Amino acid sequence: MRGEKMRSDDLPTESDGTAPSWVPHPSDYNVPTPEDLRRLREESGLSLRDVAAKVGVNKDSIRRWELGETEPSLGNGRDLLHFYQAEIEEEEE
Repeated sequence: MRGEKMRSDDLPTESDGTAPSWVPHPSDYNVPTPEDLRRLREESGLSLRDVAAKVGVNKDSIRRWELGETEPSLGNGRDLLHFYQAEIEEEEE
């Protein structure tokens, strides 16, 4: 099975067909939309390179996330939100 894509019928389910309670719902992730990512960056007055350096990725990754070509991992999405939240709080002070 290694290297093969999982099919939906391979996913764990309870006897009633629902996802087990240990499987998080996608809405639990709070992943920002591409539009949100770009808006947050532009409102912060930062370049792609600035944000990439703070998050620890290259600027092309940030660009692809903002265009919706790819999605940030959960960790990177969380890091972006924390970074932008810190920027917003700093501006308010």
